[in-house]
Amino acid sequence: MLKDAGLGVVGAIATKRVKGLPMCASEWQTAAPNDYRQEGVLAMGAYAALAGISPIEFAFSHQGGKRPEQVERLGSNFDVMEQPTMLGAWPAVSLLFHRRDVAESKQEAVLQLDDASVFDPSFRGGAPLELARLGKTGLVFGGGGQSPEQLRQLVATQIKDGVARANGGELVHDATRGTLLVDTARSQAFAGFKPDAKITLKNVELELESAFAVVMVSALDEQPLAASKHILVSALGNAVNTGMTLGSGRNRLENPGASPVMVEPIVGRLRLFGLSAQGKAQVHALGPSGERDHLLAAEESAGALSFGLSAQHHAMHYEIVRE
Repeated sequence: MLKDAGLGVVGAIATKRVKGLPMCASEWQTAAPNDYRQEGVLAMGAYAALAGISPIEFAFSHQGGKRPEQVERLGSNFDVMEQPTMLGAWPAVSLLFHRRDVAESKQEAVLQLDDASVFDPSFRGGAPLELARLGKTGLVFGGGGQSPEQLRQLVATQIKDGVARANGGELVHDATRGTLLVDTARSQAFAGFKPDAKITLKNVELELESAFAVVMVSALDEQPLAASKHILVSALGNAVNTGMTLGSGRNRLENPGASPVMVEPIVGRLRLFGLSAQGKAQVHALGPSGERDHLLAAEESAGALSFGLSAQHHAMHYEIVRE
């Protein structure tokens, strides 16, 4: 998805919006099998907030009585409870979306459709998918839209070398390198392939060792991250069954494998800086149900806090608290 100029399912949904009308996508999902599925939740949540649309993912479970602790192996691509790293993205992305940490875009570029196009069975036009990376897009019937050529010019003007910036840098997607940055006051995140240099946001610096990762830092107390005393860090990799194998293209299942499910740890070092909150910070590695498992060794200096992300913590989530 992140190496696609139209952001995959994000562009496909956003360009179907009708100007002036509310939009809800009742079902969406990222393709499977896929080593990078965890990118989809962050990308969809962030760009849906930008576009002012409501995305609803496939069911938590199609079996009403089934509980998460009963899942022994990955068996359904549609039930989120069987996709641990996608499920692991939900808390942070839900906060980002419902708090509107990413502001709704003031830019709107939509394709104007006339009656002849609407009633032509052979018409297959639509707004360029890339527009979803810049702001609101979609269709309009009657006046108030742009022509296909005007929309193509807008894409050429605003997207350079594969990089699209929205809301002055709140969202930065590089389709060439396959990276997404989210940089707001309360939610800051990176998703994608390991870059050559450190990842630097307003209050977050990340040095990755993992080849691909989704790392999100979220204030839990409604304060901006700089002043927050309660922060959630989500570090998400791949998840597979034991013995699961894919074909050479990594998009075809050869052997579904068996239990237990193995979750890839994200390895690197996270540093928060520009911090003003008072009190000594403690960093907890969280268990699979969000319970505090153990304390991490962290380095704290004036206005900064850093700690390592490693396999030894057996964690997808970390909690930072100041008393």
